[in-house]
Amino acid sequence: MMPRRRFTRAILTKSFEELRLRAISARLLALAFIQLLLIAVHPSIASAYSPYHEDLGPVVGGSIGFGIGDAGTSGFDGARGPGLGGGLRIGYVVAPGFDFGVERIMWASGALTDETWALEVTAASVTWFPWGRGSYIKVGGGLGSIVHTVDSGSGTIKDSDGGLGVLLAAGYEVKAGRKLCVGPQVDFGHGEIHDGRSMNFTNLTVTMKWYF
Repeated sequence: MMPRRRFTRAILTKSFEELRLRAISARLLALAFIQLLLIAVHPSIASAYSPYHEDLGPVVGGSIGFGIGDAGTSGFDGARGPGLGGGLRIGYVVAPGFDFGVERIMWASGALTDETWALEVTAASVTWFPWGRGSYIKVGGGLGSIVHTVDSGSGTIKDSDGGLGVLLAAGYEVKAGRKLCVGPQVDFGHGEIHDGRSMNFTNLTVTMKWYF
């Protein structure tokens, strides 16, 4: 049963949390739009797009940023709201502007508290550069999972669950060095957990990729 103190606090702060989430969502979308607009209209940035995705071979990458997640569970601290976002990926360019890979994207909250949530999607994915320049889109499917950890005086309690997961992403990359590319990426993860719950998160990240 939910503790009375936590239940009361959840009721009193519900309206405030909804307003805060809407404000954060609007800022994320505005920031992503501004980044993509600058890339599109600034000649020096547009001309520096990465041509490496046209060369066949391995590619590895990682990303870090922030986002908004919803674990599909009410009444718990950190189960819904802002948090850290990121991901890891390994793939192979099989044709110019087209690569297959395996990756994990995630969102986490409560890193500095005694109650943490981690939402993850681990999937096989396809990345496509439809215009042959720096813009790309990505889609994948695999496993979605929720990990809930609580540190108490008597020890650590960890609960996890999983189900079908999907990911979608879009971004832009520019050259930052020999075979190194960086750029903004917006990714979305969704999971249908087997007990009837669903979770989702949206991240705005800075991505780095190395082409070999």
